[in-house]
Amino acid sequence: MFKCEKCGRQTRPLEKAHFVTVATQVHTFPRRRDANTFKRGGGVEHTDDRGGTGEQIVKELRLGSCCALGAPAAQKPKSS
Repeated sequence: MFKCEKCGRQTRPLEKAHFVTVATQVHTFPRRRDANTFKRGGGVEHTDDRGGTGEQIVKELRLGSCCALGAPAAQKPKSS
């Protein structure tokens, strides 16, 4: 059970939460040397993480079923 962050209604037990992204930001991730370790051919190998750019979620709302149905079409709710 949780409270809907849009209307403040207490949800029913076992009701799924729907998360709607409200704000995002562009973030640049740095290159990381030897970030990934895995076994191959009886030995341990390391690979680099190239980094890059991507979006990070700044704020998202946890909505109940009543408010998730009325969420804007551009911000589709993702179920948890």
